[in-house]
Amino acid sequence: MTRPTPPAAPLDVSDALPRRTAPVDPFATTPLTNAERRARRLARNVHRGQLDERGRPLIEHVERVAADVPPSARTVAFVHDVCARSGASAAQVARVLDLDEDEREALVLLTRRGREPLTRHVRRVVRALPDPARELALVVLRADVEDLAARAADGDGPYGPALEALDEAGSPLAVR
Repeated sequence: MTRPTPPAAPLDVSDALPRRTAPVDPFATTPLTNAERRARRLARNVHRGQLDERGRPLIEHVERVAADVPPSARTVAFVHDVCARSGASAAQVARVLDLDEDEREALVLLTRRGREPLTRHVRRVVRALPDPARELALVVLRADVEDLAARAADGDGPYGPALEALDEAGSPLAVR
């Protein structure tokens, strides 16, 4: 005679289900300066509702870029896409945020001209006269392109040639 099979324990699938977690604030443990807070607030206001090429909120990209640069470049990193996505000029953004001359010039360099292809834009920044604004722009631009490349759906896309152009410029150590 066979013994009856004991009832199976309830199946726990809770570990297999995706967890909904709040986005991690990369600046929760690193205090922001007043200038960085103002730049972050401006970026959040300008980019509210804007999506990147993958359908994600653009502000997520902006915040990753700002988290990936040294503190001396963070204010500019927060607003690196503001001019292109809002129609505001670098001078207007600089005035609102009270940016210094190097930060304003870096923002000018970081703003693509019309439909300027990414690689051409990167080469324009690389070929700019060496000065603190260019070095600041290169630090932010590298973080920007590396973040875009890491999330590219098509593999390398235009990011490989852009990163090669940045590599040719060398590492701007003055800002890091």
